[in-house]
Amino acid sequence: MAKTKVFDYSSSNDNRMKVFFNAVNAQVDSATNEIIRESETEKKRIIKKANDKSTKRAYDDVQNTAKKSGGKYSLMANKFELEAQKDVLRHRNSLIDKLFSEIEDKISEFRKTDGYFNLLVKSLESENMSDNAVVYLMPDDMKYVEKLSKLTKAEFKPDSSIRLGGLSVLYPDESVISDKTLDTLLKEEKKHFASSGKLMLNND
Repeated sequence: MAKTKVFDYSSSNDNRMKVFFNAVNAQVDSATNEIIRESETEKKRIIKKANDKSTKRAYDDVQNTAKKSGGKYSLMANKFELEAQKDVLRHRNSLIDKLFSEIEDKISEFRKTDGYFNLLVKSLESENMSDNAVVYLMPDDMKYVEKLSKLTKAEFKPDSSIRLGGLSVLYPDESVISDKTLDTLLKEEKKHFASSGKLMLNND
C-alpha cells in the first residue's frame, strides 16, 4: 500500500487562494459562535428535561420505598445526565455537519474561478515529479489536462473518489501518494474543528 503525504494549503502564497480560504475562515468564525449559542441553549433544554424526568421518577420511588429512593435518584440522575450529554453532542455534530456542507458549497463555487486552476498549477509545481508519476484529478477537472500537461510529462487520470477538487500524485517507484485534494483537506479541517472549534488554515 502506498504511503500518503497530505499537502498543507495554508502555506501557499497565492492571493486568490488566500481570499477564498479567508472567506471560509470568516464563515467558520460566525458559525462557531452560532454553534456555541445553539449548543448551550440545547444543553439547557435537554438537561432541564432530563432533570424533570429524574425528579419525577425519584418522587415515585419515594412513595414506594423512602429508604431506597436516594440511591435510585442518584443513579437515574447520572443516567439522564449522560443521555443529556449525548443529546447535546449529537446536536453540536449536526451543526458542524451543516457548517461543512456550506463550506463544500463554497468550494464548488471556488472551482469555477481562475483561482482554482491556479491552485492546480501550484500543486503540480510544488511536486518533484518523475516521468512515470500519475496525476489523479476529479473527472470534471480532466478538461484542464491539456494545459497542465505543459508542466509535467506525468500521466493524468480521472479519480471519481475526488469530489471537491485538487489532485493527488502517485509515485509508483516509491509507493507514495502525495494527497493535495480538497477532499482530504476538508476532512482534516472538520476533524480539527470538531475538537478545537477552529480551522488549521490561517489568515496570514
